[in-house]
Amino acid sequence: MQFNEFEIFIKKLSHCLEVLKISFYDNKTYIDANRWKQLISQYLPQLQKFYFRHDEIIDSNFNVIKFYEQINQFNSLFWIERQWISNLSISISGTICKQIMFSVSPY
Repeated sequence: MQFNEFEIFIKKLSHCLEVLKISFYDNKTYIDANRWKQLISQYLPQLQKFYFRHDEIIDSNFNVIKFYEQINQFNSLFWIERQWISNLSISISGTICKQIMFSVSPY
């Protein structure tokens, strides 16, 4: 499911949602902190706990700089005020990075 479709779905639940857990694999449309901020601010005012996880295989097409720029947006004041912290884990096999996992969760 692309983020556009998810937005339509979540807007229908809107104001009553207090906890949201979402996990996805290799779907970069969800790694947009500004888009999440807008969605949460406008449609999820009661949201207290936000659990977000993105897993991705690291291959020759993986752009570390672009990925870092995207996930760094989750360190803005919006996220800090809600005490939702980000975490980055990298799975290494031997000397080769195999998988990267980025998450946001309550402190």
